[in-house]
Amino acid sequence: MSYDKFAPPPYVVQANPPYAVQANPPYAVPVVANYGMQTGFNTVLIKDYLAWSLINLFCGWGIGGFIPLIFSILCRNYKSVNDYSGAQSMSTIALVFNIIVTVAGTIGWIIFIIIMAIYIVAINSLR
Repeated sequence: MSYDKFAPPPYVVQANPPYAVQANPPYAVPVVANYGMQTGFNTVLIKDYLAWSLINLFCGWGIGGFIPLIFSILCRNYKSVNDYSGAQSMSTIALVFNIIVTVAGTIGWIIFIIIMAIYIVAINSLR
C-alpha cells in the first residue's frame, strides 16, 4: 500500500475535519489597521463648542474669536471620521481657547464701555 506523504493513514479519524462547521471558530477576528485612531468610542459624546466659538467672534473682538472657531471645526471634522483621540484633543483645545477669549473679551468690552463713558462725560463737560 502506498499512502500519500501528507495524508493521514486511513484508520485515523480526524477530530475536526476541514469541512466541518464550528460554532465558535478557533481563530481571532483579524485586526484592521486604523492608523493611530482609537475606535470603539462614541464620538457623539464629545462636545465641539461650536456655538460658543461663534459667540466668541463678537465677544473676542473678531481675531481672538477665530482661534477657538478653528479648533471647534477641526473637532467636528475629527468626529465625522470617528477619530476619538483627535476629536478629544481638539475639543479640549477649543474649550481652553473659548475660556481665554471669553474672559479677555469680557474684560475688553468692560474697559471699552468705561473709556466710552469717560469720553462722553468729557465731551459733555466741554460744552
